[in-house]
Amino acid sequence: MSAKHAFFSIFQKLAVFCCAIFFGFANAFSANLPSEYTELEYIESTGTQWIDTGVSEQTVTNLEIDFETSNSTSTNGFIFVNGTSQVGVRDARYGLSSPGRYTITESKNNVSVWVVKNETNGTTFTNMQYASSSTLALFNLMNATGTIGSYYCKDLKIYYFKAYNGNTLVQHLVPAKNSSGVVGMYDTVGNRFYTNQGTGEFIAGPVVGIRIATTAYNAARFNPVQTDLDNAVATIREIVTKTINQTAAIASLQADKQTRPEDACPAGKKCLLVEDNNGKPHWFPIIENICGVPSGYTCLDYIRSSGTAYIDTEYSPTSQTRIELVAKVDDGAGNVNIVGSGSAESTGASTQALMVINSYTDTEAEIKFGVSGSWDRVPVSMTAKNTFSMSATEFRVNGVVKKTFSGSIANTGNKPFYLFQRWRPEITSANSRVQIYEFNIYENDVLVRHMVPAKQGTTVGMYDTVNDRFYTNAGTGSLTAGSEI
Repeated sequence: MSAKHAFFSIFQKLAVFCCAIFFGFANAFSANLPSEYTELEYIESTGTQWIDTGVSEQTVTNLEIDFETSNSTSTNGFIFVNGTSQVGVRDARYGLSSPGRYTITESKNNVSVWVVKNETNGTTFTNMQYASSSTLALFNLMNATGTIGSYYCKDLKIYYFKAYNGNTLVQHLVPAKNSSGVVGMYDTVGNRFYTNQGTGEFIAGPVVGIRIATTAYNAARFNPVQTDLDNAVATIREIVTKTINQTAAIASLQADKQTRPEDACPAGKKCLLVEDNNGKPHWFPIIENICGVPSGYTCLDYIRSSGTAYIDTEYSPTSQTRIELVAKVDDGAGNVNIVGSGSAESTGASTQALMVINSYTDTEAEIKFGVSGSWDRVPVSMTAKNTFSMSATEFRVNGVVKKTFSGSIANTGNKPFYLFQRWRPEITSANSRVQIYEFNIYENDVLVRHMVPAKQGTTVGMYDTVNDRFYTNAGTGSLTAGSEI
């Protein structure tokens, strides 16, 4: 057997060994969602959101829901709400005596009556009448005529919703968000994503982590495999040692050798010498940090301003510029700057602001594009971590278009983008209520700035991985580091 085949034979046994140890790993995730969706522990309504499940009471016999209410004195519920602390199925209503988490199973035992059991305390409710038309709504009341009611649920978290026809599961709604950050519930039976049909946005719960089920280790069963594993590890070490020695030998070749790379290792980078498919050597830069900053820098989750500290990106917008920003504001921050540029035609007056994204209230963003553009307010949960995008044609939040533009700006003479402020001749306002996680600038869809929070020693700033430059405080005060990554 060749050395190549022997090597892969060892790894085949290694794979069998790993699969045996982690038996049950297929059930590591609590829901099987498509790759573009992320499962959440729950979604929460602020009082203006709801979902139409599309499920009719005429076609189901059982319902099951896991929910949590945090305020027993306001309207709360899961299918709909009517009055103080009441939950139910249409006209079937019963009260919750206190806030808490409940699992409730509802079974229809004939054509007009539900039997309801609260599995938290064992209370059973019978003779609950139900309507037989329209569909069921989550976080609100769906009237029998198919129109939505005004009984919005507030301070309510839903962990899952299931509907059965006999023993057949016809719908299983799992809290999730898509790749654009839109929050809703994914039906693992019908493979459909249900999103908010009200106003505002659902609050996303924590991302569901990996849950691993393991079996006990049986030494007698796995001893032979352990031997193969030890041999495989020894083989890997040998290969790594030879690779390191070979790389060092290639790197030490003289300049007149044909195998010496034609390219060079970029300044300030560490590189590995590798060959392409044709055997031609090249220097391959090694990324030493998860956020792509070079050695000597530390990645940060975010940075904040102490008030008058800000970052000058030294890049001015044109009609072909698009910016992307990941940020959030503190509760009650009010009207504060996040990012913005200015026009050379002015002395920094509000009317001359260009490409500005502000927080106006906890639930509104304030934006402006172009000298002739107006200040617009857009509903956004500003205290959540959002991805904002602005160009000459539109403003997006988490991939969703919130505002379109038809204006234009001059391609020359504009002032640069500031982070934590908008450009003006003199910074007169203090802003210490914003966290910035990332900032990107595109020109004609070409990335020209990719700025990530970082620190060098105790100096905090934004590192641009496109141009390998560290941008630090251009104002007074100081920049504060978030947690290290």
